[in-house]
Amino acid sequence: MAAKPLTAAEKAWLKKLQAVFDECPSARLSAYTVGDPFLSIYDKTLDAKIYAHQDKNGCEFDNAVDALGAGLAMISTPFPIHSTAG
Repeated sequence: MAAKPLTAAEKAWLKKLQAVFDECPSARLSAYTVGDPFLSIYDKTLDAKIYAHQDKNGCEFDNAVDALGAGLAMISTPFPIHSTAG
């Protein structure tokens, strides 16, 4: 069963959302989710340190971000954002 097409209101909302993302004033911002209705925003200039912390401590990405104080903000969404790989 295929998904129903987007409604006009959904299309308009997604267009506005994309416009907001496109206005990002900084190249250092990045985001991740752990499969909940939040986007965690962090300082991606610390990626090398985050990865090194993960390798050294065998921890998940979000735990490394927290340990290094790289988190900057959390954005809630009206729906869950699934965390997938691949």
